[in-house]
Amino acid sequence: MSSCAAHFDRYPGQKLNSFPQQMQGEYYFTSKPFFMSWFKKDSAMLRISPTSILRLADNEQTEPLLLNDTVVLSSFGKYFAMSQRDENIEGAWTVTIIRADRHSLSLWVVEENKSYARFLLSQMSSQAYVRQAGQNWNKLNATTEVKARAMKNSHSDTAVVFTMNDTVLLNLFEKHIQKERPLVLKRYK
Repeated sequence: MSSCAAHFDRYPGQKLNSFPQQMQGEYYFTSKPFFMSWFKKDSAMLRISPTSILRLADNEQTEPLLLNDTVVLSSFGKYFAMSQRDENIEGAWTVTIIRADRHSLSLWVVEENKSYARFLLSQMSSQAYVRQAGQNWNKLNATTEVKARAMKNSHSDTAVVFTMNDTVLLNLFEKHIQKERPLVLKRYK
């Protein structure tokens, strides 16, 4: 997940209890994402099983990412969404949209500092939050301009949480988000 990920009040679509058969298998990264830069291309692999994702690195297994109440896979139109509850902002979720085909998975993290951010603000209702060092998050009555500034200048003590609207997010994805370069995983097995 990205540090500039947009936050939503829930995950989109219908929750799935396991990864569909078409998504299960082993994948390698076609380009190294920033968090995998320390691995050789051929050793940076993921194994998707029915209920988990496991990173394989130089034949070592890492701690799996398990589907549960804080990590949710959902069916979202003709796509999937992998959503994770944010540990820092109560009730906030980050969302990655996945397009699956026979040979690859394409992933887009919905981010708040991309060119489509203004569409998020104009088409989805949102709430701003702020906190003082070490204290709880508090709602903030903020204008759209203040929210836009908070999103552009992302800071650990400010947040904008969007009210999930599946139809609006799907429309934004198809018109804007998928124009961004995805992280592509190619099927190995």
